[in-house]
Amino acid sequence: MMTLFHVTGAYIYVDPDGTALAVEDVFSKLQAARKHYEEAGLGASFADQFVR
Repeated sequence: MMTLFHVTGAYIYVDPDGTALAVEDVFSKLQAARKHYEEAGLGASFADQFVR
């Protein structure tokens, strides 16, 4: 199965009291993708083909 997520804003992770714990946006997603592709042996720049 393949899933495509179209994110139009940042994810803000909060605790039960509503205090922000972390923020995840397009830049952190791209950084994670580059790390993944580097570890998979494809090179970090492999992720660049998905960015306009």
